[in-house]
Amino acid sequence: MAFSLPSDDLLLEYANTYLLSGMELGPEAFGHVRNDKTIVSKSLLSLATAFFGIKHTRRDIVLKGLRLYGQSLKDLNQALSGCPNHLSHMVLETIRLMAIFECIISERGWLAHILGLQRLFELRGPESISSESQLRFFEQSRHCMIVASLDARIPTILSQPEWKTIPWRNHLSGKTEINHLDELFAECPALYITRDHLLKQDDDDHKVSQLRALKEAATRLLHQLEQWETNWKLANPNAYSEVAAPSTTPIIIDNQSQSAPAWLTVFQYQSRCLAVAAMLFNATLIIVLELICSLPLAKTDPTDAQVTRPSRLREAGFFICRSVDCHLPGVGWDKEGLSFAFALGMAYSAVQATEPAVGDWLKSFVSLFAPCSVNKWTAGLKNYHDKALEDSNKTWPRNEFLALTSIAATH
Repeated sequence: MAFSLPSDDLLLEYANTYLLSGMELGPEAFGHVRNDKTIVSKSLLSLATAFFGIKHTRRDIVLKGLRLYGQSLKDLNQALSGCPNHLSHMVLETIRLMAIFECIISERGWLAHILGLQRLFELRGPESISSESQLRFFEQSRHCMIVASLDARIPTILSQPEWKTIPWRNHLSGKTEINHLDELFAECPALYITRDHLLKQDDDDHKVSQLRALKEAATRLLHQLEQWETNWKLANPNAYSEVAAPSTTPIIIDNQSQSAPAWLTVFQYQSRCLAVAAMLFNATLIIVLELICSLPLAKTDPTDAQVTRPSRLREAGFFICRSVDCHLPGVGWDKEGLSFAFALGMAYSAVQATEPAVGDWLKSFVSLFAPCSVNKWTAGLKNYHDKALEDSNKTWPRNEFLALTSIAATH
């Protein structure tokens, strides 16, 4: 039986409701409604089409979304080829939507998109964030840009002082608690880059000295995170309460070699914003603790016992797990959904080795954020995805960052 294709309006409404809720998009994104197709609206429609097809197991609709995505890649390639508007805010919005597309259709494609987004911000400069809507877009994009920099081991501009001050200079809204937390997180890529460089060097006194300096820098960051947590708890004394853990709680082997729930209670937050803040803090804490634990000095210095003990990583990972049940249902790829996905990944990193049952439990949530990775029916779509990239006349998205870098040579 042949099924009709949904209208563009229906596809966009479905995506706004179930995928992009809470994510602010400029008027250019809805050009299809006005029959005024912009690069943003084309990208949004490709995302909405593919997402609808995935959620309704409609291969024909997913393929249509992939074809639209291929055309959007061509349009973006043209916009990045030196045209006067290649640094426009519209291009920024397009790249973010394409990164979300890659998150739901592939595993690694998002990375180059987000690195490209960061490069465009760098070319525009912090002074370009002039309106409230641009500031909100910047704030919503900061965390994923830091994650991409950490993943690719590339320094992030967001650790530079001007990017921590100038965007808010002319705005009355001021910084939120999560903004301050992101600024601490922005220090992590440089620390990991330094760590990786030092571990490749031959052992000598100079290397030991540099490792000690790195450990001191990471420990300072850890203390700043702990101070952030103290301030956050003082500002939000009733941020969450504890309720009985549901029956879906994973079962582990406790200290008495008995089967028992991994935790007896879960956290009920006053708002999703507070849930995000608490989960992001613990995710960032895990990143810093794992860095310190990975340093050779941490294994021999007895003064590091409180920092490097496995129980502290486990505690942070379990905190994130205990924040999941009450707030994860209905989360999409909006500004909060991205944060949830990141926190879940860090929780998995912290606990999967010592508590495999909890690790398996965390993996069960993958379908909420990467539908294609858990739906076998979409496995064959990889060829169509690769074909869409090939048809865009560009090796995408691997060379996107390089293309943006070449633009910088003219500025």
